[in-house]
Amino acid sequence: MSQIAIAFTGQGAQFIGMGKHWYDEHESVRQRYLQASEVLGYSLEELTFEGAADELTRTDRAQVALLVLEYAMFEVLTERRGNDGLVVIGHSLGEITALVAADALSFVDAVRLVKARGEAMAAAAAETPSGMSAVLDLTPDQVTDTVQRLRGAGHSVEVSNFNTARQTVVSGAPSGLAELANVVEGMNGRCVPLNVAGGFHSSFMESAREQYAAVVAEIELRAPRLDVWSTVTGDRVETADQIRDALARQLTAPVLWEKAVRSIARADVSVWVEIGPKPVLTRMITDIVSGSSTANLYDDEAAVDAAFDAREIARRTPGIIGLCLGAVASTRNRNFDDAEFTRGVVEPYQRLVALNQGVDEHGVAPVRSEAEMREALRLLSDIMTVKQVPASERNERLDEILRRSGAARELVG
Repeated sequence: MSQIAIAFTGQGAQFIGMGKHWYDEHESVRQRYLQASEVLGYSLEELTFEGAADELTRTDRAQVALLVLEYAMFEVLTERRGNDGLVVIGHSLGEITALVAADALSFVDAVRLVKARGEAMAAAAAETPSGMSAVLDLTPDQVTDTVQRLRGAGHSVEVSNFNTARQTVVSGAPSGLAELANVVEGMNGRCVPLNVAGGFHSSFMESAREQYAAVVAEIELRAPRLDVWSTVTGDRVETADQIRDALARQLTAPVLWEKAVRSIARADVSVWVEIGPKPVLTRMITDIVSGSSTANLYDDEAAVDAAFDAREIARRTPGIIGLCLGAVASTRNRNFDDAEFTRGVVEPYQRLVALNQGVDEHGVAPVRSEAEMREALRLLSDIMTVKQVPASERNERLDEILRRSGAARELVG
């Protein structure tokens, strides 16, 4: 458990009063709201805490409000716990918050960028009526095939979010989405309209893409300091050029959320912390990565602290393979047959060294499988036998390794 993934929520999670307790309790949060208000030309705190719900729901208002709150929350978290060993990802709009968290662009530039993004998307939505619906209980392939059939029949619909194996989002014209709902119901699925103003992540945003891409081309971007994943590509982005390309395509490209989450899960991440005013992403993450541990920073700081504490405990707990290597080096050799020593000590030791690959700069090894731990203990036992270590000492050393690593006694045998 050497890394923790931070996931930033996208548009749709906003509500009047969101973040008020964070604003009241943290000076750094108040400073970010003040800084953003100066860029925007209106009071973001008044809009978010005291404004009308229909005003905050506007695309050009909701997006910047979520960016500012979520990044300010991230700063509070990392001020207390640090950002060592974090990876970041964001859903749609949240991807920009993730980039700020990774220091790929400045907070002020992000506010300017999201302001332009929201305004461009709102204008595109006003040009052509459109919306989005989440299709539930059907596979992505079923939804994709259905959309293709509807398009062939003349309906304007497009797949816009691949969220999980049970949730795929479709953007479309009102008539197309109505027909989609009828077809999905006949397939024993469900179709839920989303609280957004337009058909985002589709060709309905083409005019917004051109306007937004011009702003993206002008902002200063740099290589991220934290590992960050793009949901445009589903993969990690490492350079300013990769980030700029992904941002420029974001408004019309589908969100590859499931692909990106699976990619992160393969990077030694088993704990996910969502930052956003509603626990939207944690439900999707647990659907994608079975057995994953999730927490939402907004209303459960204690659970997030527990996740960070557990990681620190894991870092301080020696791994089985490292302890086995130490035991090999510290046991006395009583076998002076060179050929036996090479076959029974040197070669198994080299295998232990190979098993120990992947330890990070903090000395933290990736999570080991039961098979790897069993092999390490077997190799150590074989080495000690060839070195003619007395049976009582062999058993004592194996018991000590199990005790220090917290592993089960059943691994030996």
